[in-house]
Amino acid sequence: MARRTKSPPKSFLAQEHKFDSLSKSLSSLGLGLSVVNRDMRIVWTNKVLSDAFGPPEQIYGQLCYQLYNHRSSPCPNCPTMKAFQTGRSGFHSVQRGFDKNGSKKYYKVTTSPISRNGKVIEVLEVVQDVTREVQSKRQKQKCECQLKNVNSRLVCVNKNLTSKTKHLGRASQKIENLNKRLREQIRDKSIELNIAVKELTTVYTVSREVISTLDPQEVFPLIAKIVCSIINTKACILRMIDKKTKMLAIVSSHGVSTKYLDNTPLKLGEGLSGIIAKTGQPTICPRIDKEESVRYSYYINREGYQSAIGVPIIFNDEVLGTILTYDESVRNYSKTDTMLLSTFASQAAVAIKNAQLHEKVHLNYLNTVNALALAMEARDPYTHGHSERVTSYAIAIARKIGLSGKQIEIINRCGKLHDVGKIGVPDKILMKPAPLTQEERKIIQLHPLKGVEMLAPLKFLQAGFPLIQHHHEWFDGSGYPLGLKKTEIPIVARVFSCADAFDAMTSNRPYRPKLSFKKAIRELEQNAGSQFDPCVVRKFVPLFKNRDFKVIADA
Repeated sequence: MARRTKSPPKSFLAQEHKFDSLSKSLSSLGLGLSVVNRDMRIVWTNKVLSDAFGPPEQIYGQLCYQLYNHRSSPCPNCPTMKAFQTGRSGFHSVQRGFDKNGSKKYYKVTTSPISRNGKVIEVLEVVQDVTREVQSKRQKQKCECQLKNVNSRLVCVNKNLTSKTKHLGRASQKIENLNKRLREQIRDKSIELNIAVKELTTVYTVSREVISTLDPQEVFPLIAKIVCSIINTKACILRMIDKKTKMLAIVSSHGVSTKYLDNTPLKLGEGLSGIIAKTGQPTICPRIDKEESVRYSYYINREGYQSAIGVPIIFNDEVLGTILTYDESVRNYSKTDTMLLSTFASQAAVAIKNAQLHEKVHLNYLNTVNALALAMEARDPYTHGHSERVTSYAIAIARKIGLSGKQIEIINRCGKLHDVGKIGVPDKILMKPAPLTQEERKIIQLHPLKGVEMLAPLKFLQAGFPLIQHHHEWFDGSGYPLGLKKTEIPIVARVFSCADAFDAMTSNRPYRPKLSFKKAIRELEQNAGSQFDPCVVRKFVPLFKNRDFKVIADA
C-alpha cells in the first residue's frame, strides 16, 4: 500500500501554481477541487473542500472514498477511476458522502486527468455540493407519488359511491362497466391533463351534490345548473320521457323564460331533444338557425341562443330523458365537451333513479301509514272520513292566511296522519260512550307523542312532526301534551287545531250528537284566544259563511 502523506507530493507541487487561478475562480463559485493520485489518495484540496472535510494535514494521504463517502472500497461508477483508466476528462457522477460533521451530503464529481510524459499520474476532481438539488428532486418525486395516491383514492371513492346504488336499482355492475368504457376511451384518445382534471372534478361534484340528493324536485334543478357550469353555457333544459304520452316533459330548466317552456312541447323524434331521445346519441348544433331539425326556432332566437349541445340520459340501456344546453354565441363544441356532458349524464341518471326509487319507497311507507290511519278510523265508525275532512279544512285555512307552499304540503302529507297514535289506545277508551275518567284522559292525551314515535323512522315526514305532536295544544297554554301557548305552537299546528275541533264538533260521537255548522262556528268564535288562535278563526269562519267549502252536511 502506498505511503500516506501529510503534504502534496513533489510531482504535484511542481504544478501547483497552475491551479491557483482555477482554484480561486471555482472557490468563488462554491466548487471544491481535489487532486487524487493513482492510489486513490488525496494529495491536494482547495479551501472549499478543506472547510467541508477538515484541514489539509488531516485530508492529505487519505483514500478519497473513505474520507468523502465513508466506504471501504471505491464508489460504484467512480469517475476518477475512469479518468485513470481512459486518460479522458468529462466523467462525472453524483455520490453520497458525509462532511466533517457527519452530515449526509450529495456531491457531483467531475474529473480531468493530469498527465506527464503521456501518462496519467493524478486526477483533478471538481466537486459540487448538489444536496439541495437531490433533496428537491426526491421531494418532487414524493409529491408526485402523493398526488398519484390522492388520485387513486378519488377513483376508489367514486367506485364506492357507485356500489351504493346496487340495492336500489341492481345497476352497479352496468354503471361500472360504462365508467370503465369511458375511462378506456379517455386513455385511448390521450385527452389532455386539464380535461381529465375537469372530468374528475365533475364526477366529484355529481357524487357530492347530485347523488346525495334524493328528492326529485331538488335533483332536476341541480342537474340543470351543474350542466351550465361544466360546459360553460348559459341555459339548460332537462326533459324526461313520459311513458304514457310518449312526450318529452320539461322537468327543470336554467336560463330560459317561462314563456319558452310553456310553448315548446316535444314528441319522441321531434326537435333536437326528440332526436336525442329516439336515437340515444349526443347531438352538437353549432348554429341553431342553420339546423332544419330544430323546432320552435322562433322562441329560441327570442331567448338569444345560437348554439346547442345535448346528450341522452341513459340508465340500464334505457333512455330516461335528455339534457340540452344552449349558448349565446355560435360555438363549435368539441368531442371533449360531448364526452364530458355524456359522463355527467350517466352520473345524473344514477342520481335520478336513486331519487325515484327513494320516492317510491317513501310513498310505499306513506301508503302503509295511511292504511294504518284508515284502519284506525275503521275501528270507530264515528270518525270515518275525519282525517280527510280536517286536512281539506286546514289546507283552505292555510291558503287563506298565506302559508307557504311547503307548509301547505306538510299539512297535506301529514294531516291525514295526525291521529295515527290512537292506534295504541284501547277500544274501551276510544269508543267509550260516557265521559272519560282522569286516568283514561291521560292515556288518550298521549296519542300525539305516540304518533310521532310511530312515524319517527320516516325521515321524509319529519317536517310534519310538529303538526302531529302539537295539534291539541291550546292558544292559552292549557292544552297537551306540552302545554305550549301562543306562538310557541307551530303555525301549522294552530291551523290544524282549529280545523280538527270544527270537524269533531260537526261529527257524531259516541258520547254526543254532532253540532250544526252554525253552532260549531259560534264555538270557534267564543273560544278564540283561549283554545284557538284568533287570527286563524277570523280566516276560517268566512270560508263557511261564504260557502267556500263544498261539504255535504246539515247546517
